Amino acid sequence: MRHAIAGLIAAGAIAGASTAQVQAPPWVGGWDLDPTQSEYRAGAAPQRETIIISPYIGAYKITISRTDNGRALQTEAIAKFDGTDVLAIGLRAPTTRAFAIVDDHTFEIVEKVNGLVTLRRRATVSADAKTLTLTEHGVDDGGQAVDAVLRFVRPTATGTGVPPATPPGVFRAGPGVTIPRVLKEVKPQHTDAMRARIQGSVMLECVVKTDGTVGDVRVIRSLDATYGLDQEAIRAARMWVFTPGTRNGEPVPVMVSIELTFSTGRD
Repeated sequence: MRHAIAGLIAAGAIAGASTAQVQAPPWVGGWDLDPTQSEYRAGAAPQRETIIISPYIGAYKITISRTDNGRALQTEAIAKFDGTDVLAIGLRAPTTRAFAIVDDHTFEIVEKVNGLVTLRRRATVSADAKTLTLTEHGVDDGGQAVDAVLRFVRPTATGTGVPPATPPGVFRAGPGVTIPRVLKEVKPQHTDAMRARIQGSVMLECVVKTDGTVGDVRVIRSLDATYGLDQEAIRAARMWVFTPGTRNGEPVPVMVSIELTFSTGRD
């Protein structure tokens, strides 16, 4: 049995290990597929798909988790959004992805298998940063045709796509507000849920206070409230330490999101 941290998000974003604090581009954070607003002209419609884009040591980690017919697939790539081909981990064939910025709200992904372009994607974030539209054209890693327009929303407990209210005096990453940077990470411990073979992720929203410690924590996507995985994720998150976020150069409380993934380590 094992556990893993799947991604760090600040709604905006959580910064990685770089020494500088920067404002987050609008696509940074977590995105959940809204299948009712998506179109599939070719290729299978996933049962669930999540994109997490999080700062990672001077670059960004892009994690895409997808469930088709009960089979879960997760891929990861580390990129600087400079158009350079980077290795994508988790696919059946040797695959690279090149991430490139088009404008302030749009980026492109070019996927290659054995050096040949197989799939092109364009992601556009709405002006209010609440939705992301991803167009896909080409073939997947299994050689099946893909032609789709996928619409994603920020993850919420209700699935409405409307972020939970931010407490008074707390900010979210955005213009003028910098991103808290992780200094100390505490991993969650397993509970009896592992014996029940419960696995998946818990999405939390946390307030990083002006001293870098974690204040209020709430679950915005539950995994398990019976065996204690939700509570274990909360316990671990409360022990994290950050450099505080700032607004106009002054430390302020900033709302961030953390996704903690629990896995049994079995296929």
